[in-house]
Amino acid sequence: MANGFTQRELLAWGGLLRTHAQLDRVIDADLRAHDGITHVEFEVLLRLSLSDQARMRIQDLATTSLLTRSGMSRLLDRMERAGVIERQAAPEDGRGAYAALTDQGRALFDQASARHITHVRSIFHSRLTPEELDTLAVIWAKLAAPGEPA
Repeated sequence: MANGFTQRELLAWGGLLRTHAQLDRVIDADLRAHDGITHVEFEVLLRLSLSDQARMRIQDLATTSLLTRSGMSRLLDRMERAGVIERQAAPEDGRGAYAALTDQGRALFDQASARHITHVRSIFHSRLTPEELDTLAVIWAKLAAPGEPA
């Protein structure tokens, strides 16, 4: 092929990129309409809600997202102004900081998550067989960078 990819590679890689973009747009629009938050804000709330003490180092949040560190910082500024997270100093090194879920952030996440799960099941899980979902889980695990959370 002229672009260097084989047809199989192009279909696999292009399909991943196209599907991710489409799902992200649909999920983002749904979260904005129902909960007043973006998809990336929901993902931050999700990661914080699943973490120890409902907080994570800001650097770790940035590495688990598509945002740059400065993009994550701007996002957290907005979320802090909205009262859903708060920044906390990292006493172990004095330079780092944590983003911590506030009670308001927990309430927003709880409000959004049940409907969000139903929506994701509708637009993603329902289109795949249980075996296909299992296959995707194996694929994502294979593609995860060593030491990175899945």
